[in-house]
Amino acid sequence: MRRYQKILALTLVGTGAFMLPSTLPVQAATVQAGEVQAGAAIHGLQKVTAVTRVYGSGEQVAEAILEYPKALLPSAVKPTDFAVSGKEITAVMVNDKPELTNKAQAGRYVILQFAKQNNVYDGDLSKKPGRQARPADDKNGQGTDAPRQSNRKMPDLSLQVQQVRPLTAIDGTTFAPLTVSATAVNEPDLERFQQYEYTDKEVGATIPYNLYLPQNYDPKKKYPLLFFVADASANINAIKTPLFQGNGATIWASDSEQAKHECIILALQYTADLVDKIGMMTTDENVWTPGLTLVTNLLHDVIERYSVDKNRIYGTGQSQGGMANIAISDKYPDLFAAQWLVACQWNVEEMAAMKDKKLWITVCEGDTKAFPGMNAATALWESLGSKVARNKTFWDSHASITEINANVKDMTAANAPINYSVFAGGNHMYTWSFAYDIEAIRDWLFQQRKDGQPHSLLAKALQDAGLAAYNAGDYEQALAKFTAANNKGHMKAPRYIGLCYEHGYGVTANTKEAAKWYAIAAERGDITGTYYLGRLYETGNGVPQDYHKALTLYQKAAQRGDIIAAPDMAALGHMYENGLGVEKNLQKAQEWYTKASISE
Repeated sequence: MRRYQKILALTLVGTGAFMLPSTLPVQAATVQAGEVQAGAAIHGLQKVTAVTRVYGSGEQVAEAILEYPKALLPSAVKPTDFAVSGKEITAVMVNDKPELTNKAQAGRYVILQFAKQNNVYDGDLSKKPGRQARPADDKNGQGTDAPRQSNRKMPDLSLQVQQVRPLTAIDGTTFAPLTVSATAVNEPDLERFQQYEYTDKEVGATIPYNLYLPQNYDPKKKYPLLFFVADASANINAIKTPLFQGNGATIWASDSEQAKHECIILALQYTADLVDKIGMMTTDENVWTPGLTLVTNLLHDVIERYSVDKNRIYGTGQSQGGMANIAISDKYPDLFAAQWLVACQWNVEEMAAMKDKKLWITVCEGDTKAFPGMNAATALWESLGSKVARNKTFWDSHASITEINANVKDMTAANAPINYSVFAGGNHMYTWSFAYDIEAIRDWLFQQRKDGQPHSLLAKALQDAGLAAYNAGDYEQALAKFTAANNKGHMKAPRYIGLCYEHGYGVTANTKEAAKWYAIAAERGDITGTYYLGRLYETGNGVPQDYHKALTLYQKAAQRGDIIAAPDMAALGHMYENGLGVEKNLQKAQEWYTKASISE
């Protein structure tokens, strides 16, 4: 008791608690949680638990759970009651459970939320303060291979929370200011994954990997597979490195993402021991390595071991990981439904084999290897007849995610199988500190299928629910269901989203946005969506009036020849009758009108 009285006296004097001055921070007593338990008994902050989240820039402490011996009222606790070195407190919640919930309520727990921080340098690496240039650092501005040994350290998850003002419990007990170090760490993003090892007889090596299985995984059901490979800086002897180095693996396992894109996730770990034993996985020589054999055999083993939908295998990775994706896709052209390549490049001549693949490429203008490399690759694909969508002006990585998602949706409206998005400035490693946060690219990836099937049973259920709400006049609910069905790849969902935007059902009317959704529907083979897009081009609503485009869309849809295509046939009759986008021809007009009437 005397020990507690001494601590209390020191803290009250140090903080001026009797006067409550406005000058902060204060000098509070610093103790470990064990000391608080022993010395302060039930009179103060008893325990601090750090809770992490994985961002593009790596794992960080995102929350702190503070445990008190008696209940506090939410109105009695404010963010200014606490201070945490190096952290910005954005919100505080009082709860009766040691977790964040939708509603605060009286309880023994105080949860502090911290601002997300991206501390990755985003400028010219040659001008980075304290950077040590290497002798062969240039290669005419193209940089060098990643070093064989990574200097990556485990994330610093230490935390000290300072209660800088007295707090009063519901029963009137006063808790004096105190500083307590976290004694426990919760890592929910990492805990979703299980760790395993795969031994490959062909290479004679063992590789560890992280695997996520959806909640309530059912072996009788087929799941998409997301295959992620990290950059070479992750090549250390820690199995969970792909999970904490950035969010290229973990973001797909979040509750919100799994609700849209339920999938299995494979995140392998290419260790420093493997580098020493069989060499780097990828190098600038752009050759097939024993490491690539090992990684590919692991991927095939997981595909066969678990219930994987082989029409929906998606590959992604950054730097080394993107290069591995390119090499594997080149050697096994029928493996991936689509790939997202982040800050990577490969031998341009060899990349000719990828001209018909579905790709999304993300680089920064300041990346001295990936930017010129992908400029050359996309130019090659275009010369070979592939359609590549690209942003004419570089995007701003510091813009709001809403703006970046809108830019992505604009690009997808081009219906190109290859999409090339370049961000202004930046550098190589900075690229993936924000790339995987872009929800619209994640959605695009999961819309792709290798077999061309229009949708899954879940997508159909969502679409049917949307139609029921639509027919009942509940347009906001309908739009939400159509959006979910679209995210699952339903062929007709974009058409109905377009209808909602065109007519202002559950959303502000916007024919330009409607045209984008009709274009997506047309790309998926939806005849009616194709007709609606043609109608907008014919009338000039939401898009520049273009009779030729309208005619082409009507002709494409009319090839079906049945009742579904009847509106397109009638539209073609109208075009020929009035000479819109084609020479006036009453005979052809009559032929199309007749076909439309017969099919109805």
